[in-house]
Amino acid sequence: NLGPWLLEPAIVSVALITHYVLGIFSGFVVAWVLAALHRVGQLGVAEAVGAVFGAAVYLINFHLLIPFVPWFAELSGWGTLIGHVIFGIATAVLYVRLARRGLGQPAAGVA
Repeated sequence: NLGPWLLEPAIVSVALITHYVLGIFSGFVVAWVLAALHRVGQLGVAEAVGAVFGAAVYLINFHLLIPFVPWFAELSGWGTLIGHVIFGIATAVLYVRLARRGLGQPAAGVA
């Protein structure tokens, strides 16, 4: 019976696509918040915004959505919270670094 074996890659593919789309959307939200605060060039502020955003996403995913997706409950914990905070910080720092470079500017070290 190949049914379950063939179904697994489809489930994993949908899960990965969903995860990446939500990550990209989250990156846009962090960028929007930083732009709205007019703090694009301030790395410390960006790191704080990213950390708060990551923690907020964790709280929403693993505390508010538990009634709708009960399997999330077993994934919650300090490790997952720290991962979300690191994602938020990394996203904010990346946005600041890219914004500092500006459009049409060559990357550092490129002549």
